[in-house]
Amino acid sequence: YGMEPFYRGISLYAMARKTGEKKYKKPASEVRKQYQVWVKKGCVNLVGLLQLLDAEHFALSRKKKVAYQTYEKAISTLVAGGFYNNAGVACERYGTYLSETGQTDGMRAQIEQAIVYYNRWGAKRKVDLLKEQL
Repeated sequence: YGMEPFYRGISLYAMARKTGEKKYKKPASEVRKQYQVWVKKGCVNLVGLLQLLDAEHFALSRKKKVAYQTYEKAISTLVAGGFYNNAGVACERYGTYLSETGQTDGMRAQIEQAIVYYNRWGAKRKVDLLKEQL
């Protein structure tokens, strides 16, 4: 139940959206399916991560409305669980998606929220890097 599969899945979804190449989609979906199994077996700490993988899946599938809702649900779940580092990642990915769909104001708001979560987690260098992007 380590974090490596999650970050691999997020990276694969990012590359699938960025390049449009199918070679990234199948392994990303496999990671998502593994998280579905783990959550079904009772790993409640993985629910927010699965929701974020779901949001990435919906974004890749061009299901905008459900993608927006699922990103927001993932962020809420991660914050409620105290997983501020992962909430920061979720905000960044949601911001990227909003930027890709032409919603620059929403993108900025999500990056600003990511800064709040990373700061709360203590990731000062990450906060500095994101502030440089704004």
